[in-house]
Amino acid sequence: MPNKLITELTLQELDYFVASIEGLTFAPDAEGNTLQVADDKQVFVKNKDGRVFAYRPTRNWRLGGPLLQKHNISIQKVGPKWVADVDREACAIANHALTAAMRALVMLKFGESVHVP
Repeated sequence: MPNKLITELTLQELDYFVASIEGLTFAPDAEGNTLQVADDKQVFVKNKDGRVFAYRPTRNWRLGGPLLQKHNISIQKVGPKWVADVDREACAIANHALTAAMRALVMLKFGESVHVP
């Protein structure tokens, strides 16, 4: 499959790339978290206690909110859209604040496009 522009990623695909930036992998990390990707591309994390939760930083402020501070992402509402930037090195626009922020983060780490597995 050819590369896909970050702006064309589905929310599930965007969540997947944010998980990779955050070090969530298919093997247990230092905290015992393991990444799981369902057939429909939704991302889940299984913690060391065996509990599984949806990993949706593009839609869940409890997951995505701390990433704004961690990665120095700023967001601003401009008309009906949200604009996010990371230290003026990557900028993204979306209809929702967290989507714009996660797009900017993925752009910073991977560039304008990514290979979607």
